[in-house]
Amino acid sequence: MVFRFERLQVWPKALAFADRALSVSMSWPHAVQSSLGDQVRRAAVSVIANITEASGKRTGKSARALYDVAKGSAYEVIGIMTLANKRKLVDDRTYRELYHAGDEVSAMLWGLMQSCVSQGKSRE
Repeated sequence: MVFRFERLQVWPKALAFADRALSVSMSWPHAVQSSLGDQVRRAAVSVIANITEASGKRTGKSARALYDVAKGSAYEVIGIMTLANKRKLVDDRTYRELYHAGDEVSAMLWGLMQSCVSQGKSRE
């Protein structure tokens, strides 16, 4: 059996993005683990959690709202990583990689949101 979210093109990219953000944040000093670290980890998990939940919704309207939350969470990860890069917690190369991945995931989520709007009523 394959879950619907596993068939989405955004899924492996979002999973890799979230995994990378978690790995990077785990290397940060103890002083920022309970602030920036926890926040970026919650946002990264929110990206994949909302994609998976959206894929199980019956209506396009319900799915669209969750894809929108996932997109917002991807933006949140990038915002935190921007601050972390400024504070020298993330090197420039890693930051650019995460930035690019977050941008790609966000664009794909926007496409899913648009398809939900055009689908209208039921997704099944």
